[in-house]
Amino acid sequence: MDFNRDGFADIAHASDSNLLEIKFNNNGNGFSSDIIKWNLPIGDVWIRHVQDPGDDMDDPPNVEQEFMDINGDGHPDLLVRQDEHHWHIWRNTGLCIENSGASGCFADYGVWDVWHSDGFLEEVEDDNDVRVTMRDMNGDGLIDIIAGNNTNDHWYVHLNTGIGFLAAIDWTPPLNPKDEDIIEIEEKSNPKSATNTKRTLADMTSMEIWDASRITGTGLTSPTICALTMNIICPAREINGLRTK
Repeated sequence: MDFNRDGFADIAHASDSNLLEIKFNNNGNGFSSDIIKWNLPIGDVWIRHVQDPGDDMDDPPNVEQEFMDINGDGHPDLLVRQDEHHWHIWRNTGLCIENSGASGCFADYGVWDVWHSDGFLEEVEDDNDVRVTMRDMNGDGLIDIIAGNNTNDHWYVHLNTGIGFLAAIDWTPPLNPKDEDIIEIEEKSNPKSATNTKRTLADMTSMEIWDASRITGTGLTSPTICALTMNIICPAREINGLRTK
């Protein structure tokens, strides 16, 4: 993650405490030896926290807390699942970039309503497929909730307004057969390739290779394949007003 908005990934460490330790990337030339320490507004924080696996250690690693930019300002914020229908958000103020030990690094951004299944930030099924995750689905720079429905195999998106999530929009992709899983993992029954990822949801257009299911801003269209080799360039196209090659 980039904690100081300089375009370079930094090293961040948090382990069951109220302290975030960061080693900043020196303009792409290595990491600083200095450790910047930020005070967090709550305790028991990790970089990414998943639910207790249970006594049998077989409950899936559903995500309950994570750092990610929720309001599109480029700063990773602190997101915590409060219960099945609410997330508590603490906004990264950007005031502590070089100020070790300071308070006020995160401001209370309120409790946001969520309506998908059990309210996890990411929900993993028993077979390791991911049924709920977050992606920017309409190109506005804000991460949205995308959730699969295991009753009708449809995908639903809750668009992020920057101050909360909207009601669900049906964004079911043209998969055959239909599948509620956003990210599909190889079956455990195949030991040679178990846990390998078979399908994911990513922005591939700007990479000039291919889109398994291209996003138009209003839903997922039919699969578009341009090239899978480096010597073939995809034709130019316009998506959401942005010209790509």
